[in-house]
Amino acid sequence: AEERASVALRGQTVEAAEREKELIQTAIGAARAFGAVAPDIRDDADVCAELFGRFVDETEDVVFAGYIDGDGHMRCTSVRVSMNFAASPVFQDIARNPRLLVRLNPRGPISDLPVVIVTVPVVGPDGAFDGAISISVEHDPQTAGPRSAGDVEPFELVTFNAAGELLTASLG
Repeated sequence: AEERASVALRGQTVEAAEREKELIQTAIGAARAFGAVAPDIRDDADVCAELFGRFVDETEDVVFAGYIDGDGHMRCTSVRVSMNFAASPVFQDIARNPRLLVRLNPRGPISDLPVVIVTVPVVGPDGAFDGAISISVEHDPQTAGPRSAGDVEPFELVTFNAAGELLTASLG
């Protein structure tokens, strides 16, 4: 019985981690694709809202998508909201050192929900930083972890990003 419980526990852990991984990978892939077109559409709020809005509407658990220009202004979004991230330490960090960022925000600045935010830099034709695509995936701590099965007790699942920062937790 103990071996069966151990196998079930490993299976639940893999299943829960795979779901988190798939959601994040979907957001990363979409952000990279949007990064290729965002500089061309960023000045047309209607096209931005249509493109990003359709992605949000059609992608499970995605609650926001938008383009932050190289100066930190976000005018091209799924929800027709403008924000200035120029003073944000996260934006300043990615502008200085462009790279993929995945982080947990217990209260997303636009969705007001707990979200995992995927941020992918946009690089212009000259190789210079030209902004970032930001996609928010809803993180519900009540449903993030696996459920009990058979004689295995429910357990908590936590994930971390490459920097060792807490990314998701099913324990709230």
